[in-house]
Amino acid sequence: MKRIVALGAMTLVALSIAYATVPRHPSAHAALGRTRPTSRSEMRTELRKLLADSALAPCFIGVEIRSLRDKSVLFEQNSRKLFHPGSNMKLLTTATALHRLDPSFRFTTAAGARSAIRDSVLEGDLIVAGTGDPLLMPADLDSLAQMIAARGIRRITGGIIGDVSRFDSVGWGKGWMWDDEPYSDFPFLTPLCVHHNVISLRVTPSSAPGGAPGFTMEPASAEVKVLSAAITGTDTLIAPLDGDRIRNTNTFRLFGRIAPDDTAKHLDLTIWKPAEWLLALLRDRLLGRGVRIVGGLSTSLTPVPFADTLGEVTHGLDTVVERTNKESYNLGAEMLLKTLGAEGSSPPGSAEAGLAAVKSYLAEADADTTAMILADGSGVSWYTVVSPSAVCRLLQHEFDQSATFGRFRRSLPVAGIDGSLKNRMKGTKAEGNAAAKTGTLTGVSCLSGYVTTAGGAPVAFSILCNHFPGELSVLRALQNSIVALVAGTDLRKR
Repeated sequence: MKRIVALGAMTLVALSIAYATVPRHPSAHAALGRTRPTSRSEMRTELRKLLADSALAPCFIGVEIRSLRDKSVLFEQNSRKLFHPGSNMKLLTTATALHRLDPSFRFTTAAGARSAIRDSVLEGDLIVAGTGDPLLMPADLDSLAQMIAARGIRRITGGIIGDVSRFDSVGWGKGWMWDDEPYSDFPFLTPLCVHHNVISLRVTPSSAPGGAPGFTMEPASAEVKVLSAAITGTDTLIAPLDGDRIRNTNTFRLFGRIAPDDTAKHLDLTIWKPAEWLLALLRDRLLGRGVRIVGGLSTSLTPVPFADTLGEVTHGLDTVVERTNKESYNLGAEMLLKTLGAEGSSPPGSAEAGLAAVKSYLAEADADTTAMILADGSGVSWYTVVSPSAVCRLLQHEFDQSATFGRFRRSLPVAGIDGSLKNRMKGTKAEGNAAAKTGTLTGVSCLSGYVTTAGGAPVAFSILCNHFPGELSVLRALQNSIVALVAGTDLRKR
C-alpha cells in the first residue's frame, strides 16, 4: 500500500487504510469536513479532485451519479464506457427476478414415489426433484428424510433418482476461470444444491510440533476423501495452510503449515457433481432412520414424474434475493438466472434464456442492451461488461417501481450495518444511509446503489473501477469517499 501512496501528490492519503471511512486531507477533502452541507458545484469539484489523483492513473474508472426525482445526471466520468462489474451484475439479475417471478415463487426440493407404499415397502425408486434452491442445507435433508420415514417406509426396492431436468446440463459459468474451480465462489450449478455446493473443512493444529493437523468436515460425508500433507509448525519457509480438490473428483488435499498456537482454520471448497452428493447425503440420513435402500444413486436430465409427494422443503424468492445481494452469493445469482430461463420459456432453464430475460427487463429500464455483454448472473465471468450509465438506469427504473422497490432496496447491504458493507463508511453521513452492492474481481472493485443526500434527495450511483494493480482497499476507500461526499451534499444548493 505504501508503494501506491508514493506514486502521486495523494489527495487520497488516508486511503492507505483498508476500508477507510472519510479521508481528511486538508485540501482535497475540505468539503467532507464541513459542518454545513456541500453544494452541487462543491460536490463536483471534490469528485474531480478525488478521481484525478495520480495514484489512480493505472486504472480505468467510470462514475455516474443520478438524481432519482428529476432523473438528471449530477456527475459522470466515462459513464457510457464498458467495465467488468464483478458482483454489481447481481443487481441486474435480482431486479429482473423480482419482476419476472411471482412474489409467491418458492424454490422447492421434493421427494416422491411413483408407486404405492405397501407393508412399509416402497416398490421402485425414490425420486428427488430440485428447482435450484441455493439455500438448501443438510438440516433440510434431515427434515426431508424424517418426512419420508414418517410415511412408514422401511425399505425402498429401487434406488434414489435425482431429477435435474429443471436446468440444462451446463454446470459451469461462461467465462469463469478454469483455475478457480476448487474455490467456493465458483460452485458447480445444478437444480439439486445443498450446503452451497461446497464442503467445509475445519483444520486444527496438532499438539506436537511437526505433527499432522486434525480436521473435520461439514457436512460429514463418506463420498468425500481428504489427503493431508499439512504440518503443524512455525517454519515460515513453508507456505501457510491451504487446500484444493483433485479435478473431476471429490478428493481434497490439504498442504502447508498451521502454527501450534493457531485457532482453527476454515476452508470451503467446491463439490464435484453436487447433485449426486445431495442424494448420498439424503441416503445416509434415511439409513440412519431405519430406511433400507436396495438400489443405487443416479440423476436424470429428463423429467421423472411421481404421483405421491412424500415430503418437500422450500425457500422463498425474497429470501434468496436478499442472501444473494447482502452476502454477494454467487450460487444464489446463478440459480435465479437459470430459474428466469426456466420460467420465462420452458425447462430446461439455461443461462442464455435467463440473460434474455435480464436484457428484456433492462430494455424496459431504457438501458441500451446492445452496448453491453452479459455472460452470467453473478458477475464472476470475465466476459460480462456493462456501463455505469446502464446500472444507474436500472437503479432509476427500480426506484420508480413502487410495487417492488422496497423489496429490492431491502436486499442490498447497508453501509456500516450489514452484508458486504458492514465495515465500510462508518462514522460518515453514508453510514446507515447508503444501500449498495459491492463487486470484486482481480484488479476490479465496484460499488453501485442508493444514498440519500443531506437535503433528503434520493440519489443512485455507480462507481466501476477496473485494471488496478495495487491493493483494492485504495479503490474501496475512494468509493467510500465518493458516497460519503454525495450523502453530505444538499442538491438544493447550487
